[in-house]
Amino acid sequence: MPLSQLLKAWRRLRRSVTRESELLAARKQLISALFSLRDGAQPLHRWLSVLRRETLDEMLREEPGLADEKDNLDDLLEAAAAGGPLQTFTVEIFGNQGKSPDQINLMTLHSSKGLEFQAVIMVGLENGVFPSGYDKTDEQLEEAARLFYVGVTRAKAQIHLTYDADESPLITSIREVN
Repeated sequence: MPLSQLLKAWRRLRRSVTRESELLAARKQLISALFSLRDGAQPLHRWLSVLRRETLDEMLREEPGLADEKDNLDDLLEAAAAGGPLQTFTVEIFGNQGKSPDQINLMTLHSSKGLEFQAVIMVGLENGVFPSGYDKTDEQLEEAARLFYVGVTRAKAQIHLTYDADESPLITSIREVN
């Protein structure tokens, strides 16, 4: 969502603020909080807690029509806390929930961690490409195998592993197990 739309939606929530100077100060506070929280890899609970402390608590106190929203925020914070069903969610993972099933997500193996999809298509799984021909040490090869595992385990129903002529030894290792 563009910042301009976010600020318009936020303004509609701040109906009781009528003085322009108060509105500008609150808007500046919101933008500052969002800027400091822009890392999508942050744990969801931490992100929500900071945003609540920096901007939302004041708004929820001053806007009586938002009483239900306070309860919803409390429930979300509880779900994102340790032991809750969202405890492992980052802001990015949470933000990707409910995306349209009619879209294709193109991403790196690193950024796919924690996400799941009905179908996953992994491309470029040629010998010498993945793992790279430059990966020589056991540590480098183990890291490539770990990333391969991350990619394969993102699929809920289907996985398609593509290569040109000479398949990756990681694919070969799967064939050997079966």
